[in-house]
Amino acid sequence: QPFGLQVEYNVGRGPELVGREVLERPLHGGYALASLKLGQFMPYVRGVLYEGGKKHEKNAPSYRVRELEVGVEWQAFKALELTAAYTVASRTHAPDPPYTQETGRLLRLQAQFNY
Repeated sequence: QPFGLQVEYNVGRGPELVGREVLERPLHGGYALASLKLGQFMPYVRGVLYEGGKKHEKNAPSYRVRELEVGVEWQAFKALELTAAYTVASRTHAPDPPYTQETGRLLRLQAQFNY
């Protein structure tokens, strides 16, 4: 199909650091990806949202993610795909307290060989 839409969203409960205690708290988040096929090119946009505890980190700190990525994939020929993407992100930096909210921008260039 020339147009694609993919969405995933989770709602639940999990561990989250509140003050000095780890409690069971609500969490939610997911992503949406929209793409369009234009010949050998596929422009896309992807948004990510998450709010809740990060259970894989020590003490499950409260974690907040907001990302927006805009990119284009070019299938030069069957075995080679080139991608350029620009991302604007805001996320909690959580390895050690204090857990700060950090923002950044990222340019990604990728070459993929298929065999």
